[in-house]
Amino acid sequence: MPGDPLSYLTDPGADIPSRMTEEKMELLLAYYGLDKPLSEQYINYMVGIIRGDLGWSISSIVAYPHPP
Repeated sequence: MPGDPLSYLTDPGADIPSRMTEEKMELLLAYYGLDKPLSEQYINYMVGIIRGDLGWSISSIVAYPHPP
């Protein structure tokens, strides 16, 4: 898939119109580290794996309070 994931989700030709502004896109890219070069993203990913940071666990998602 060419491009970044956010561009894929906010495609102007998509059936669902996007309310994502350029500023919000840049903030999300920075939050997820997608604004960094691919080599740096890979290194950060591998460091996370070595540290045992594998993302959200199912138990923390289930324990997260949901609105009634």
